Amino acid sequence: MKRVKCGIVIALLSLLLIGCNKENYENEKIDLTIALQVSDVYGNDVRTKLVENFNKKYDFYNITIKEDINREQLVKEINKGDIDIIFCSANTMREFEKEGLLTNLNNIYYRTNLFDKTYSAINSYGRIQNLFYGLPMYASTFEIFYDADLLKQYNIDAENDNILSLLKKCKDNNVKIPIFDGNENVHNFLLSMLMSNYVYLNNFDTHKHEMINGFVKFKELYDEGILSGDMFRPAKRKDLNDLIEGKAPLIISNSSDISEFKNKNISVWDNYKIEDYWISPPTFVDTIICFPAISKNEKVQKEFMRYFTGNEFHKIMEQEGKISADKSINKDLGGLNYYITKHLEMASQNDFIYNRFLISSMEKDLVELLEKTMNGKIEKEEMTKELNKILYEKDY
Repeated sequence: MKRVKCGIVIALLSLLLIGCNKENYENEKIDLTIALQVSDVYGNDVRTKLVENFNKKYDFYNITIKEDINREQLVKEINKGDIDIIFCSANTMREFEKEGLLTNLNNIYYRTNLFDKTYSAINSYGRIQNLFYGLPMYASTFEIFYDADLLKQYNIDAENDNILSLLKKCKDNNVKIPIFDGNENVHNFLLSMLMSNYVYLNNFDTHKHEMINGFVKFKELYDEGILSGDMFRPAKRKDLNDLIEGKAPLIISNSSDISEFKNKNISVWDNYKIEDYWISPPTFVDTIICFPAISKNEKVQKEFMRYFTGNEFHKIMEQEGKISADKSINKDLGGLNYYITKHLEMASQNDFIYNRFLISSMEKDLVELLEKTMNGKIEKEEMTKELNKILYEKDY
């Protein structure tokens, strides 16, 4: 009888102790500090949902997002271990890695099989040579969206005309092509589009000589009457609406805008074959998720990464019309999304929006040279000389 009573007392004490520990755990808030170092037009809603959904699932985290912290202060806080996660651009990731401020994520990539699960062109954004320093938050491409009926008015056959035929017929028919990328200068986008298959941007310093081939190609296309500086223009939201309403034949825009296209007559251009090779639409990632090299809270980092790399969040993204960086989530997508995922699957590591990897002052010089080339203000020999100065002689 005494044993029974003792057993009951021990059981009650155990329940009380467990109850107290659980109550203390639930009452205790664990800090999670995120530094936001990127302005991401297409990814802001994704990031917001990621943080909100993570906090719903793990409501004992007290999340602080530092948006306006300057670089000098951020570096100080990273070195003190006060920052747990950094949302940044590929450029910032590379700068921080050079300064030893980031930890590589190879263990996460290979342990969770992310290298195989994500599109190679997308996960290359977070890679420096063979080491991963960041995870891309979402995947997108820049696509040519068109109204099939309106294109026929210009004798453009989307099934049989390739990309160069499309451009030539647009030029001949004085069709201005709007580019909607949040930037007033369309030439930096155009350079990206034709740098595809020329420059290996993930290791730009040792491959930048290949940029000469891209500029030479632009010059040839200008001389052949396929491209000119006045056939593209920056687009506004109205241009997207015009396409949706059947008032415009085409637009170049980010695939994240696809959820707005309700018009069943809108299609995605898919014929990018040029002679005996294929170019791909540029892939795009603005937000990279990185871990500081020093953190007081590695457990929080691991919890956040487990949530982000699991299927739960990516399925939420897919339900809201976003393309997941995890291609296994996208395998059954149809409609326009089918072409987006196809282009992501075919894209290579050099199909990036190049200005996410270049120093802004170098980008400015390259764009100015491209404008001269596209407007017939420079000959091939002089163009090559100027490009060599930018790539090898100027100190950026």
